[in-house]
Amino acid sequence: MSHRPSRRFPGLRRCGPYPVRPPGSRHRVLEPRTAVIMYNYYQKRTNMLLYDLVFSFGLLLGILLFIGFLFTLSRSTETPKMKTAWVIIALCVPIVGPICHFIVYRGQRS
Repeated sequence: MSHRPSRRFPGLRRCGPYPVRPPGSRHRVLEPRTAVIMYNYYQKRTNMLLYDLVFSFGLLLGILLFIGFLFTLSRSTETPKMKTAWVIIALCVPIVGPICHFIVYRGQRS
């Protein structure tokens, strides 16, 4: 394999399709593997950020639904046993429990 100089980087030799840093040179050239590793790192960071945003939104939604659920449950005319059952359901199934209560409560109010 011949070592020919790179056109874009005059101080670098080409070894195959990729530029190679000559020994003792201060210029830094990323090898293809390093570039792939960096791309994967930034892709993982972006995915983690998206996951954090979705998780935070879900947590906020769950907290708001539970607070609204407790408020409507305190104003309802259900028996204490039924209220306890609804609280247990809402704690076991965090987002679906309050939504089910709102659906049932709306049907009773009408």
